[in-house]
Amino acid sequence: MKIHKDPWKTRPVVACVGTFMNAWSRWMDFHLQRLKHFCPTYVKDTDQILKEVQAIDDLPPNAFLFTADADAMYDNIETEHAIE
Repeated sequence: MKIHKDPWKTRPVVACVGTFMNAWSRWMDFHLQRLKHFCPTYVKDTDQILKEVQAIDDLPPNAFLFTADADAMYDNIETEHAIE
């Protein structure tokens, strides 16, 4: 965990395979997987998204649908260095 950030970030900072953190992460993932269905913004897969979009009755014919990606997931990597 990144405990030096506010709020705490829960993605791993370094690989933890074979460590206590790996076992703890697997335990945490197991229990969180059972809760994800209660989150109103949870999307199971692409098929679910397609069904929900196709079910929109009042979507104008000239409407555009957009997607977005997470931002600043690797903000510790300089952009120029990553491009090289």
